Amino acid sequence: MPVAGFATFVNALAVSGGTPAKTFNEYVAWVKQQGGKGSVGIPAPASTPEFLVKVVGEKYKLDLVAAPYRGSAPMMADMLGNQIPAGIASVQDFMENHKAGKLRVIGVLGTRRQATMPEVPTLAEQGVALESNSWQGLLAPGATPDALVQRINAAVVKALAEPAVVDAFARGGIVSQAGTAQQFAAFVTSEIAKYEAIIRRANITLG
Repeated sequence: MPVAGFATFVNALAVSGGTPAKTFNEYVAWVKQQGGKGSVGIPAPASTPEFLVKVVGEKYKLDLVAAPYRGSAPMMADMLGNQIPAGIASVQDFMENHKAGKLRVIGVLGTRRQATMPEVPTLAEQGVALESNSWQGLLAPGATPDALVQRINAAVVKALAEPAVVDAFARGGIVSQAGTAQQFAAFVTSEIAKYEAIIRRANITLG
């Protein structure tokens, strides 16, 4: 039973220093110049970034392969060493190296630019109708009394409104998901439907 959403972790597409693209469309053009094939690092298998690789490949007729790592740190190390040309992970994973000029974030997948890297446009601004991000929320057993669900939800919403929490979220490229239990339930339902469609089209299987 959905109780409350906590946060949405905005994903981003970044390229290594050895990849010449400076925008998403330049990246697509560059992959096509490589014969339409490319690898994209992701922090973990069967994750939101893997779905995004599938969606981008399907949409632009590219043979993109998601290269799963055991976390964002080893993926970042390979990107910095130009061992892999691109990667998809959360904004906060890329932030430090992007600011240092060691790699380039070429698009964020949120609905708006991020305060920590305002110079980077969203993919929507670049003509790409694609938004898919990781999120966290609180769920309870199905038999949980509604009064308790509402009480916990109110506590979560109150905590997420604390200035320190708002500031920490903004600095980390995280969007608060504060809202009612009913809103979170509708969101979860829509996410399930969205990813079911992606999984079917991309023929993703477990194992």
